[in-house]
Amino acid sequence: MSVSEPVNHSVGVKPLKWSRVGQLAKGAAIAEANRARSRGKPWSAKEMRIALDTYPDYVQMMERLPHRTLAQLKTFTRQYGIAKKRHVWTTHEIATLKLASREGWNWPQLRAALPHLRRVQIAAALKFHGLSLRQGFKELGVPVLDAVRERAYAMNLSLIDLDEICGGGVYWQKCIRKPNWRRIEKVLEFVGGRLIVDLAPLDKEV
Repeated sequence: MSVSEPVNHSVGVKPLKWSRVGQLAKGAAIAEANRARSRGKPWSAKEMRIALDTYPDYVQMMERLPHRTLAQLKTFTRQYGIAKKRHVWTTHEIATLKLASREGWNWPQLRAALPHLRRVQIAAALKFHGLSLRQGFKELGVPVLDAVRERAYAMNLSLIDLDEICGGGVYWQKCIRKPNWRRIEKVLEFVGGRLIVDLAPLDKEV
């Protein structure tokens, strides 16, 4: 008594043609042979250039280097410094960022405190934590206002601080170029300055 072959009752599934199966098997065999030949094989200058040009797109990298495995590609980019290593911020480093923002450090000061980090890494961390550094003194082109702003910058006073000294408002924060003498005098009293009136001599009548 013969045993009949099981019948495939699957609906909508087309069996693969033997020719197609053969092609897939042949392709897999070739790929495996290429990978086997590449194991332990030194990287050529051409391969290194492709890795540099295509990183971090490993799909494209594998298309252009089919004889290298994904693991090999990742190992190569890591060992040769192509892959960018993600920095894990420590509690001390984050505390340094907060201190710099609170005390109004500038970029050179913060870079000196974190010399092992790139500027782009520091900037990203500041943005992530909602912190900022001093942007520096910017002139408005009005001598009396620029003199007050320069003194305030030297004393580590923000524009918000200047408005608070004047009793509120946003005059200093808006960087208005029209002098408000009452507010200017108020700030000068705080920072230790004073207004001086310098009148040009009158022309003598002939």
